[in-house]
Amino acid sequence: MVAGPEDAPIAGVITQTRQLDFLTLKLSPEQLQQTTFFRPSIALLLNLAPHPDMVGDSLDLV
Repeated sequence: MVAGPEDAPIAGVITQTRQLDFLTLKLSPEQLQQTTFFRPSIALLLNLAPHPDMVGDSLDLV
């Protein structure tokens, strides 16, 4: 199952995930910026690049 901004809303599929082996989420920096309770078991970070509207300096990414 895939959820995210371009697919099914995460809140809409959360009740269907109990019996899944995995769930693929596409999350943007804006979605993760204020997130405090997102605790994935495994995470992959792809296409890491500074977002021109969010990052003032490349050192802020570290």
